[in-house]
Amino acid sequence: MAWEAYSGAWLGGVRAQRRTARRLARLSLIAAKLDSPYAFATVMMVRAAAALWEHRLSEVCELAEEAHQIFRARCIGTYWEESICDLLRYTGLEHTGPLSAL
Repeated sequence: MAWEAYSGAWLGGVRAQRRTARRLARLSLIAAKLDSPYAFATVMMVRAAAALWEHRLSEVCELAEEAHQIFRARCIGTYWEESICDLLRYTGLEHTGPLSAL
C-alpha cells in the first residue's frame, strides 16, 4: 500500500493530490495499528515523496530527514529505505536550498 501511494503521487503529481491524501490517511491508520517504527518511517518517507511530486518542496527535507532518522535509529537493515530518504532530501535541497546543507 505504501508503494501504491508513492507511485500514485509520482505518476499523478498535483493532479492526484486528493487521491494521494486519501491513500496516505489509510496508510497512517495502518501504521498506527501496527505501532512499529518501520511503519511510521515508511509513512514519513511516502509523505516526503508525495510532497516532492506535488511541488510542496518546503516540506520534503523535513519529512525525509525525519523518516531517515527513524529508519537509522530504530529499524535494522533499512539501508535501501535510508537511501530513498536521502534521495528525496537531496532533491528537495537542490530545489529549495541552501546547497551548503549538503
